[in-house]
Amino acid sequence: MSRLRSLMKSMLGRVPGFVEIWQRIRPASGEIPGGYRLDRLQAELPAWVQSVSRAREKVAHNESKRVLVLGFFSWWVEHGVMFGLWLSALGHDVDFAYLPYRRWTERVNRFDLRRQQAYLKQIFAPVSRHMACYDLLQLAKPELPEALARSIDEQSVTDVQYIRRWEGVDVGKGGADRDLYLLRKGMNLDLAQAIYGLLKDNQYDMVMLPNGSIL
Repeated sequence: MSRLRSLMKSMLGRVPGFVEIWQRIRPASGEIPGGYRLDRLQAELPAWVQSVSRAREKVAHNESKRVLVLGFFSWWVEHGVMFGLWLSALGHDVDFAYLPYRRWTERVNRFDLRRQQAYLKQIFAPVSRHMACYDLLQLAKPELPEALARSIDEQSVTDVQYIRRWEGVDVGKGGADRDLYLLRKGMNLDLAQAIYGLLKDNQYDMVMLPNGSIL
């Protein structure tokens, strides 16, 4: 039964619009596999947005900065949204970028990933008047400069060492180390391309990254 369910989810996850409609009709009551809940943030956001609206009416915007805030884990996403709204309340022009998954050692099923993306989009809707929110997996992925592309290999090896808690990993042959290395390289490349495109298209004065490099 579980294999049939996985197959159905894999097929339906490729149907345009289906997952988003499903999430709207039958929102997940608990945590989506591979994703995370933001119930506390959702409860606080209406009051926060009202406070930001009132604050922005009273501040001068002549010294406004363009700021990008990044958040890649549930608690860092909560922190990033709160921090971004605080900066917006001070009159700054803020963008917030995030990843919709919490597992860095496996790919999330496409159906579950799209459902999580729809859930987060709904959560972040109230803040759109004060802060743009970007799902990094849904951004364009331009080609990276050669030096940056090469650095992805080094970072991916470091990731494998961190996950294995062992420096003597062997990513050159087949096996668990190699499989994990290829997974991390793919994830790192996707993320690097998305952020590179975001930085190319926007002239940010500051980037805030309040969590570790593994994500």
